[in-house]
Amino acid sequence: MRAIHIVKPRQVAFLDAPKPEPLPGEVIVQCKYVALCGSNMGQYTGEGVWGNIHFPNPVGWAGHENIGTVVESRCKGWEPGTLVLAQPEGYYGFAEFIRARPPAPCSAAAAKSSPETFRAYSYGMLPAASTLGKL
Repeated sequence: MRAIHIVKPRQVAFLDAPKPEPLPGEVIVQCKYVALCGSNMGQYTGEGVWGNIHFPNPVGWAGHENIGTVVESRCKGWEPGTLVLAQPEGYYGFAEFIRARPPAPCSAAAAKSSPETFRAYSYGMLPAASTLGKL
């Protein structure tokens, strides 16, 4: 799979990396979109609180804002083909495929949107169709 590697401040490389395998309770998402969160810009620029981090960063590291499609699932209710907004395990989201853990109890029915539900699951994964439909 393809992955982004932050080699040094303001320099990235595109590498081939192993495709992750899902652990029990996880899914593999093929990413359509990845983003660099504003609070993590220093990991790219080498400035601010991130100015003294070790470069190069691990392959795929610093990305944690992903939209894509579930392509493999070890979590009942999260079937292949589901469009999701996901946070990767370990913040390794600058990659073509990521491991993500849907909200407990590992069921799409558990992620029905409400403000409380969105906050509870915002650090895991939500069905993008139900989330985007609320905007």
